[in-house]
Amino acid sequence: MSFRSWALAAFAVTAAAAFEPAHFGHHSHPHAHSIKPRQQGTFDPASKTNVAVYWGQGPNQARLLQTCQNPSVDIVNIGFVNAFPDNSPGGWPGTNFANACGSQTYTHNGVATLMFSSCPDIGPDILACQQIYGKKVLLSLGGAYPLNYYIANDTSANSFADFVWGAFGPSTAAWTNAGNPRPFGDASVDGFDFDIESAMSTPPTDASGKAITDYQSRGYATMINRLKNAL
Repeated sequence: MSFRSWALAAFAVTAAAAFEPAHFGHHSHPHAHSIKPRQQGTFDPASKTNVAVYWGQGPNQARLLQTCQNPSVDIVNIGFVNAFPDNSPGGWPGTNFANACGSQTYTHNGVATLMFSSCPDIGPDILACQQIYGKKVLLSLGGAYPLNYYIANDTSANSFADFVWGAFGPSTAAWTNAGNPRPFGDASVDGFDFDIESAMSTPPTDASGKAITDYQSRGYATMINRLKNAL
């Protein structure tokens, strides 16, 4: 089965990273599953009727907070980290959250990256979603545009996991004191959603020039296992 036919999400049960796997449908645009919502509208890990939606790609979208105020929503996937370190300038992943960010991006080793650095409302809204409205907030990797992202090998997969954990997971002094990015400030997402839809007419190549024909699946299991079990 192709990796792009399914998506995985890991929920951080505590800030210390106790993860539980979950399965969501394969989506690229904001919408809810067609199931009856529960009355409370807060995430219940024992429930089979949690409703997940995507937020972050609307050109005129309202703030994340407004999505969380919807009692029919239990889980919000923020999309997307849509460029991966192996195919991004500066070796850092890139993001796109539409009108929620300004045009400024981080610079790494003198190279302008594709990671937006000024998204002032997302961090406070994540905290409000979690603390006031009881939602789980995930960060989604992949998406439907662009489609040229991939992970070159297991080393890249582990490094990518470490990066998204440091940048979007629980904030640590070790991470920030090293000058590493925190696009959402002190806010921490509850986990990561993998919406892998990559598709290229010509497969990418590895360091030796060999085609990565399994680019739609390579490295993702390694990355997920590191996020779930090692961090």
